[in-house]
Amino acid sequence: MLLTTQQAAERLTLSPASLKKFRAIGVGPAYLRLPSGSIRYQVADLDRWLAQSAKISPRRKPTRPRGGFFNGGAA
Repeated sequence: MLLTTQQAAERLTLSPASLKKFRAIGVGPAYLRLPSGSIRYQVADLDRWLAQSAKISPRRKPTRPRGGFFNGGAA
C-alpha cells in the first residue's frame, strides 16, 4: 500500500513539512518518486524506519547552569 506524504506524516505523527525536510537531508524513511513526480511511501518502510529510529536515543542539548560568573550571578 502506498501513502502520500500527508498520510505518511499522520502515521508517523510528524508534520508533512518535517517529512519533506527529512527527505531533503536523507534521514527519513525510504520513499518512491513516481513518474508523475509524486512522492509515495510504503507502509513497511515507514514501520521499519520508525522501529530503527526508536532504537536511537535523541541527542540532548547540553544545558548550562543559570547564574555563575558570566551571567552576573554568584559563582
